[in-house]
Amino acid sequence: MKKAILTLGLILACVINTTLVAQDKKVGIRAGYQSSFLSDDGNKVGSSKSGFYVGAYRDTKVFPFLHFSTGIEYSQLGTSSLDNGDYALNYVGIPLGIKAQVGPVFASAGSGFNIKVDESGNPYSNNAKWYDIPAYVGAGVNILFVTVEAKQVWGLTNINNGLNNNSFQLGLSMRF
Repeated sequence: MKKAILTLGLILACVINTTLVAQDKKVGIRAGYQSSFLSDDGNKVGSSKSGFYVGAYRDTKVFPFLHFSTGIEYSQLGTSSLDNGDYALNYVGIPLGIKAQVGPVFASAGSGFNIKVDESGNPYSNNAKWYDIPAYVGAGVNILFVTVEAKQVWGLTNINNGLNNNSFQLGLSMRF
């Protein structure tokens, strides 16, 4: 009985090890255009502000069609055309997401944690919170080692006087 349990345990350990080693993991870099604005109770404040985002990511295949994604990303957010000028917020974030892929096409959704690294042109009496928690949905297509991707991002955190970050991202990434 002890030998059977030991043998079963060794077989299970080998299967788990083989599964973990066999997982398809991809790393890459991404960058793109970002159009952002601030909202107050769902109403847009000011005009959209153009910026960019850039980062690195890692995708791990969980199932043949499902991938877990994480990384690090720098993004420029804020709004334009306020009475006092532009309000710019820059963040470094850690996005976490799931991608469902069929062939070269995929849909993605997730959240993350952003840390504010710069704030300028603040027309409000308070500085923005030091963090923001975004949620996103997106879609894209893989073409060889390049990915074209679009995401809609919503800030879930009241960052300053009832304001939330919102953005649309359109970019490219390269997988290695």
